[in-house]
Amino acid sequence: MCESKLREIFRKHYGITIYQYMLNRRMEHACELLSVPDAQVKDIAGLVGYSNISHFSDAFRKKFGCTPSEYKRGLPF
Repeated sequence: MCESKLREIFRKHYGITIYQYMLNRRMEHACELLSVPDAQVKDIAGLVGYSNISHFSDAFRKKFGCTPSEYKRGLPF
């Protein structure tokens, strides 16, 4: 199957692009990792595929409306 056909089928089936799906999964995984009390945001950024913590923080804020640090502070430990 060619790449363009795969993208088309994926978008019809899921209603989002493959890139959007992957970004959503990365952010969901980041939320799970942020719930670990001793986990640091810089380490989580690397674990979910970001080499630059600022890019991770920007993507997280765009998705959830707060920074990863703000999200983590709001969790009950």
